Amino acid sequence: MINFPTLKNNLYDFVYGQGGQAAVWADQNAPQLTKPYISMRIASVDSIGWDYNSTPNKTTLKSTLTGNREFILYLQAYGTNAMGVLENVRTALQKTDVLDTLRAGGIVFVDDFPIQNLSDVQDTQFLERAAMDILFRIASIVTPDNKVIEKMEDVNAKYYKDQTKVLEEEFSINT
Repeated sequence: MINFPTLKNNLYDFVYGQGGQAAVWADQNAPQLTKPYISMRIASVDSIGWDYNSTPNKTTLKSTLTGNREFILYLQAYGTNAMGVLENVRTALQKTDVLDTLRAGGIVFVDDFPIQNLSDVQDTQFLERAAMDILFRIASIVTPDNKVIEKMEDVNAKYYKDQTKVLEEEFSINT
């Protein structure tokens, strides 16, 4: 299972540290920040192939499901030099120390996509804005709570008076 609060904290540290501006998750119920700032959203999460199911532990009978997930981090920069701010974030993904820090949090950079200029006039004011998607991978590890069958009961079984089971097997002999 992906620990989304930890994932979001690691991504926040990355964007805030490399963007040089205030950062906020787009899905928060809070007032809009004053510009300049970067908004972040995990836009999608996708599984890559089938998850690997490990052999159950002989003592606990638990197995682990491990699978790769890809997710897109959607960034929007608001304010002066919005495209330049996102270019700084993109360039940081080529630095070894930044990639090592992300990997330490279980996050692997895969690809970045073009920065889009979304600047526009809102009401009577020009708003400089830019957006970019970044593709990352992370592992999803789940240990299901396997239940052990302690007793099976045959509801159609017949028993003798002493509670021993009557075996009713049919067989034929070809002659």
